[in-house]
Amino acid sequence: MSYAVKIRRGLPLVLTAALFICGGCNLAIDVENHPYPQPVVEPPEEDAGTIVDAETDTVDASPPTKGPVLLITELMIRPSTPPGESRELGEYIEIYNAGDEPIDPRDLVIELLETNDRIYVDRLISSPEEEAVVTGLRPIDPGGYFIFLRQDDPYYEITASLEEGTYYEYGRWHRSIPLSNFSRTLRLLEIRGEFQFHIHHEVGWRQGYLADLDEISQTRLDIRENIAFGLRPDVTDSVKAADPNNWCYHLQRFSDGPLLGSPGRRTPDTCL
Repeated sequence: MSYAVKIRRGLPLVLTAALFICGGCNLAIDVENHPYPQPVVEPPEEDAGTIVDAETDTVDASPPTKGPVLLITELMIRPSTPPGESRELGEYIEIYNAGDEPIDPRDLVIELLETNDRIYVDRLISSPEEEAVVTGLRPIDPGGYFIFLRQDDPYYEITASLEEGTYYEYGRWHRSIPLSNFSRTLRLLEIRGEFQFHIHHEVGWRQGYLADLDEISQTRLDIRENIAFGLRPDVTDSVKAADPNNWCYHLQRFSDGPLLGSPGRRTPDTCL
């Protein structure tokens, strides 16, 4: 079964489709395009700026909540290969919660659109060690970060700089999905109840360059070995995050390994 997908950047969507998660499946999350329903609140005529409870005659002046608002804020696409290995293991994707409510990282899925692969926390626990890792994952609080890491290695020392529960090594506990150095599109989804999904952010690169998927900006940043892309910290919405002008190259090491980045932390001002 297949459905066409059309994405309008900046417009949140609810995706209605069945997600079957299993090892070795090759199933895309296919959806119909329709607007995410927004509640309509009509203020009373005497005061258009407040909401009045008719029974108690009290005024609720608190601003409405946004819920979790998630952005991909750092990408390590091309780490060097550890000695004795034939694979780039240290690829990672940093997620930031720019909203005002926490979210369980087990509710997130990163789709790689070109391959129909998906990165997520494994639902089929196969060992007590994996169960301890999954149950120990922390919610992503407002202003907090979470890392999906392919797999750490003593050569990289990525997890040494991260707090327990704030990262998940999907290549160690689930499928080891590589990030192509040439072209990929990452779509960050949130599972919302049975058969409901919400798109938070999309980012991608083409022919070895971080690019604007809507082709509005002509700026392109080439992918460099061992250097992470960072989203500038003043960018907190997916529309601005689509522009490569709002991304930069990390210049600082976070460990004794070869990688330059700031996984799990704010993009530093030294990022160029």
